[in-house]
Amino acid sequence: MNYNLCDEPWILLMGKDGQTKTAGLQDTFLNLHEYLSFAGEIRLQDTAMLRLFSAISVTMIYQLDLNGMEDFTTDKNRLMDRFRKIWEQGKFPEKMIRNYFGKWSDRFYLIGGEHPFYQVPEAAVQTEIKNKGKKSEEVLYKLPDRDGNLKVMNKKPISSLNGTILDSNNKIAAYSDTAAEGKKYMTLAESARWLLWYMAYADCGTKSPGKWASQMTFPSSGTLVFPTGINLFETVMLNSVLLKEGERPYDCVRPVWEREPSVIVQDDPYADAAPQNLPELYTQQSRRIIFRCKDDKVTDAYVIAGDRYAVPNAFIEPMFLWKKDSSDKSGSTFVTVKYDVVSSWNNLRNVLLSSGTSRSVRWIRQLEDEGILEDRNIPFLMTGITYGSMQSAIDKMVSDEVIVNAQFFADDLKKDDMEKVIGIINELAREFYKFGNNLETAEGADRDFAKVRGRDVEQSFLEEAEVCFRRFLKNELDKIRIYKELWNVCREISENEMEKADLNSYTNGEMTAAIAEKILWKGINIIGNCETNVTS
Repeated sequence: MNYNLCDEPWILLMGKDGQTKTAGLQDTFLNLHEYLSFAGEIRLQDTAMLRLFSAISVTMIYQLDLNGMEDFTTDKNRLMDRFRKIWEQGKFPEKMIRNYFGKWSDRFYLIGGEHPFYQVPEAAVQTEIKNKGKKSEEVLYKLPDRDGNLKVMNKKPISSLNGTILDSNNKIAAYSDTAAEGKKYMTLAESARWLLWYMAYADCGTKSPGKWASQMTFPSSGTLVFPTGINLFETVMLNSVLLKEGERPYDCVRPVWEREPSVIVQDDPYADAAPQNLPELYTQQSRRIIFRCKDDKVTDAYVIAGDRYAVPNAFIEPMFLWKKDSSDKSGSTFVTVKYDVVSSWNNLRNVLLSSGTSRSVRWIRQLEDEGILEDRNIPFLMTGITYGSMQSAIDKMVSDEVIVNAQFFADDLKKDDMEKVIGIINELAREFYKFGNNLETAEGADRDFAKVRGRDVEQSFLEEAEVCFRRFLKNELDKIRIYKELWNVCREISENEMEKADLNSYTNGEMTAAIAEKILWKGINIIGNCETNVTS
């Protein structure tokens, strides 16, 4: 079946005219500057697609010169020079693109062939007929584990790979845009898009007989944060992180299609060290998959677990937020920051305060230091996924955006100002929690109701303060102005809460005018705390 992803139109793209278009890998790379973004079925699919494109981009910059000639280098200066020239041209050189895909096009066939894209070659699979000759006859597909024992691949309906359906016997649809017969198959283009998503975000529902079961996919184990540009070319380039720690090139670059496909079931999560180059990391095969087709449509997928390793071993991952593991007293172990699906402020704060260990943020700072990025606002997208019971059902898929001026990454004083403002907002939020709690207590409520009132007042403040803070990050407000804006927020919320307070209606106990006056002054003191920060 001749369906080559280099040429067939399968990638959904948003054109500058606002219209959705489709294109193959090669044409998309040739015209990245003509598109605004990916436009897949869901945001997380677009994130998975971006990781694929970034892997290809990094590979080409390492392996080819701007004339498309093979010239592999691990020299930092040469790599950054190639990056700079491509960035200044505003698009990838045509010869570079055509020569790369021309060399590896046989690795991008979706169905069949010796190297089906992101799949196991069917020739490597052992088959067995179960219940032969009976009505329940079934063909079993098997792959070996590390010890040579054969593991049965799990047959799944193709709908289980569709992130907008997500239905099986034990989970409900997150959002279904397909119904009835449409759930029984996917077109080849749809299958290719959802294959990328599945490799990145598949749940733990794939099991094999016995004690063995799959683990969580790698990108789903933390919050993904990545920069975006004014068009898709810039977005891909801003996520093409060429260096480790902003200093050292990778020793090699090797996306999955440049090596022989692995058919070994990895049943030891800590056996292998994580990939040490970005293309290999971004094209990790978390599952071994074979597609089955009928009449040019994919109907089933045979699935079993694939590449796996401990998350802390993949510290080169640019899109993760990392923090020190509090359980490790040595301070040398890092863990990922999970996406907070409740608090937008916590997500925003985590992105900015994790800038010392976020590779995506470090890369932007590196480009600023190299003089490649001018002073401009860089939108960062945050995407995350959370799972429910036994990590076998998706609970939420979430996304957010923060726009940050590049000065906050390149100027230490600006970064210090940002951290100070975050600290002030956190301090005021705590004061507002106590303020709301005390007001409710003064009105005669019990402890639980007082806590609810405190959280509500705290959240009201954070929502207003976050609006001010986001304007500050875009350089619309300077340091003095942001403090004044926060002062106004404090005054408005305090006055509103005092107006709503019903302190005089309670006459029993110790409620007196003096207590009411004390609560009023608490609100005034909150404003005073912020005013002090304005003038300091």
